[in-house]
Amino acid sequence: MSHFENQEEEINHVNSLWEKEMSSRVITLLKQGSSLQEILDAEALKKPLVSPDTMKCSDGRCYTGLGSIYSAGGGMLATDEEFGDIIKKNPNLKILTSHDGCGASEILFAYYKDNNIPLPECVTTPAELAVWWAKDKAQKFGLEHQHISTEELNDIHHHELGIWVDGTGNLDPGLISGMPNVFTSELASVSKGKSFVKETEALTGIGLGKHGLDKFLDKNPFYIFICAKDEVEIERLIALVKEAVGKYGNKVAIKTAISPF
Repeated sequence: MSHFENQEEEINHVNSLWEKEMSSRVITLLKQGSSLQEILDAEALKKPLVSPDTMKCSDGRCYTGLGSIYSAGGGMLATDEEFGDIIKKNPNLKILTSHDGCGASEILFAYYKDNNIPLPECVTTPAELAVWWAKDKAQKFGLEHQHISTEELNDIHHHELGIWVDGTGNLDPGLISGMPNVFTSELASVSKGKSFVKETEALTGIGLGKHGLDKFLDKNPFYIFICAKDEVEIERLIALVKEAVGKYGNKVAIKTAISPF
């Protein structure tokens, strides 16, 4: 069922999303020549006093403000060890979510099929896999499962202008005033590399694919914002990001900053 009366209405809606995100404060400052570090330094940011209680997908449509942490599919591309480390870093974590239209579940579903890995009997589609995986993972780690419907997303369309790579696990993009809509990845704060590369590749593929704003990005880059504790960690993450997105060339722009906390 379409959420729009006709194709013209949908096109106009997508155009308005693009205009809104491109006119955001952070994108405007970047286009004027400011660095990501200068933007963060001017914010006088403070670490939230309460740690997140919910883990959501990196999907920018799932973002509703502070109080959550993010990884593709809610941690679907992370190892069990990395997932456990995320929980250790966030002792208040109580809820693991799945959501309608999850791209990570499509990737995992294809992996099962391509490698002849048996799927649970109740799973015949990527959408069913998203829910089954989250319920199963939540049970294993003592979390509550909640599902986010299409109607609960902040928009029906992907409209991310980039990926927010939080190498600290503490710097939510919502803390920065005027951030555009982005995918958020906190897997970098616990991943040794391989899982983070897979996640970055997957999220970039969505952002620059038919479901994202690719048609608008011929003259504007898809940004990957990297924040970490120090220059050494930033350089490590830059190398991993380049491994993940090298095939996109100058369609991707990497911006970095040392986190204030």
